[in-house]
Parts: sequence; structure tokens; C-alpha cells
Amino acid sequence: MNVNVDMSAKELTRLLTVNIDSLNDEELHRVAECLCSSAVFHGNAYCIVDLVQTLIRNIAFQEAFSAQVSALNEAQEEEGSGDEDEDEEEEENSPEMMDRCAEALTGLCMGAQRRLWIKCPELVDEIYQGIKPAICENNKLSSKSKAALLNVLVQMHSWSKAGVVNKVSVQTQTC
Repeated sequence: MNVNVDMSAKELTRLLTVNIDSLNDEELHRVAECLCSSAVFHGNAYCIVDLVQTLIRNIAFQEAFSAQVSALNEAQEEEGSGDEDEDEEEEENSPEMMDRCAEALTGLCMGAQRRLWIKCPELVDEIYQGIKPAICENNKLSSKSKAALLNVLVQMHSWSKAGVVNKVSVQTQTC
């Protein structure tokens, strides 16, 4: 797959959506790395969150993206958060970004459900532990996002049961 560097977010979304199933593991890890890098280091977080919501249906991409996010979290914990720019911190904590992240997290959890619980139990534990404070203590999340996270929290208890029917909601959003 050849990618033109001067591509719009809409074109990139279309390209990746069409080709995601044909990418091998190495290519998926590279895509996940590029998306995370673009979101964290180049200020494209809003667009990347929207794009990831579209791609997260692919199980191999879920694993690659999860691994990349975990690696970034570990790297940031080692470096410490003292040298963050105040503008970047304000943007990361904006209500719009919080809602988009909650929507992406809800999409990931509702799409993967038991597969996520089996393949990434530590990630599911972190999500579970983070949802309650997000719902109860975060004043920046909309009530719609809080309701979606509460739905995920309630449904997580049935993920460990074999033979349970997945309940998935599908949405389309453009960048």
C-alpha cells in the first residue's frame, strides 16, 4: 500500500478503511504507531480519535493499537509529565476531546467485548477501574458519554461468560 504524504484526513480514512483487512501484522503495528505518534506529538488527536473509531472493528488493529497505546503510556510514565505544554494539556482536557475519547473507548469495548477481555485482560482491568471515576468525578464529560460508559461498565460483567450475545451499536463519523 503506497501512501501519499499530502493526504487529507478524509482520504486517509477512506484508504485505511478499504485496506485494513489486507494489512499484515507488521503493517498494522506501523499504522498504529503512526496514528499514536500523530495524535500525541503532532496535535492531531481529534482526527485520530475519529479515525480509530472507524478502524477499531478490525481485531488485529485493536491489538496493534492497544499495544502502541500501552507503549506510549509506559514511555510517558518514565519521562514524567512535568514538561507538558499548558496549551496541549488544556486541549487534552477539553470537553470535546474527553467526549471523543469516551466515545472511542465505548466503541472499542462494545465492539470487542469478550475478545478484548480474553486477549487484553490488563487493559480491561484498567478500563474498568477508570470508568467509575470518569463517570462520577469528571465534570467535563457530557451526560451522553457518561451514559455510554455506564453501559460499558454494566455489560463488562457478562463478557466473561461464554455464549453471551454481543450487543454492538454501529455509528459512522467523518473526520
